[in-house]
Amino acid sequence: MKKVLVAPLNWGMGHATRCVPIIETLEKLGADIVLAGDGPVYHYFEKRFSHLELIRLPGHVVKYQSQGRWLMIPVLKGLPGFIHSFFNEHNAIKLLITKYNLGFIISDNRYGLWHREIPSALVTHQINIRLNGFWKTGTPFVKLVTNLFFSNFDEIWIPDYASYPGLAGRLSHPRKTPSNYKYLGPLSRFTSPAPKVAHPDYDFLAIVSGPEPQRTIFEKILVKLFHAGPFKTVIIRGLPGSREIIHKSPYLTLIPHLPDEEMHHMICHSAHLISRPGYSTLMDLRVLQRQAVLVPTPGQPEQEYLADIHRNNPQFRIISQEELQKLQPENFILPDTFNNEIIFPDYSIYLKEACQSIIKLL
Repeated sequence: MKKVLVAPLNWGMGHATRCVPIIETLEKLGADIVLAGDGPVYHYFEKRFSHLELIRLPGHVVKYQSQGRWLMIPVLKGLPGFIHSFFNEHNAIKLLITKYNLGFIISDNRYGLWHREIPSALVTHQINIRLNGFWKTGTPFVKLVTNLFFSNFDEIWIPDYASYPGLAGRLSHPRKTPSNYKYLGPLSRFTSPAPKVAHPDYDFLAIVSGPEPQRTIFEKILVKLFHAGPFKTVIIRGLPGSREIIHKSPYLTLIPHLPDEEMHHMICHSAHLISRPGYSTLMDLRVLQRQAVLVPTPGQPEQEYLADIHRNNPQFRIISQEELQKLQPENFILPDTFNNEIIFPDYSIYLKEACQSIIKLL
């Protein structure tokens, strides 16, 4: 049997974590899987799927400005690197098909990983990429370019509910849905809720993620807020390649990364959660059925949009990064108004059907 390649983008951890249910479903169906990644994604897969074949496949890395309003400047500066990475990925896949006997490619937001000789699927919720302010004038051009990228793949897998607004609103719901677009439902590395225990070990759990330098900036803000107490706090730094646990004070501990089962346990034993509103985080919180304070990355249009459409959702409280620095930790304690017994649609059958169609092609 030919193998399935699963390769997520190395841009934060979310692209890798949402591939977990895809990989696990394929495994249950008997597929032979090869994983590919770079940086934190590689380290995450190395620990999470140590039994699977894993290869390094470098990709384009975007760095944000420290000042959010100038976000698009490094993005534009990085366009030549993105184009170069696109062709590098596409050239690499030609060799990987033969070397690893590939029969199907699953690419999470890596636009160069496709080949005419074998079928492929692109995993993305970014059907309509968001631009803000002056840059919004470039939306038609961006839409044209992304549609050209999408056209190289046989299928587009969308990790959201098919009915609008789902979790991602207009990001994942085009006005007209092509026949090769498949809605798989939210994809999370977690499979069960994480209810808060009666007597939590920690008052706050802060989960840091995303590209630099904003990852580090967010971490430093949180350290400043919580190091003096009085609340017992853990910060998960989003650095799976590191092992150093740092005890900043009697109240504050910094942990580089936790395996998924340990993360689930930590969430259960934490009274309150703080995170970025990355899309994979929203999918995780939907499964975990936990409230959280969400702090959008300044100047990142997608996170600002996701925060905005969930602003009235009782599951979340939205706080800007600027506002975060002016508040005291007690301001992040949320009223217990979220109904965590809500039954959400079960979309697991759609992921299973998508994976079963792959097995038939191998």
